[in-house]
Amino acid sequence: MTQEQLANEAGIGQAHLSRIENGRHDPSIRMVAKIASALEISVADLMKGV
Repeated sequence: MTQEQLANEAGIGQAHLSRIENGRHDPSIRMVAKIASALEISVADLMKGV
């Protein structure tokens, strides 16, 4: 899945997703849940190693 596809699935902008991935923005719990849902994984799995 590309960053653009993930952003679209999560309902956020690609630039916003990029800032989250690069550690320049701390996402809300709601945003983390949207990203996890788009990836079809749990929030717990998404947050492993953080």
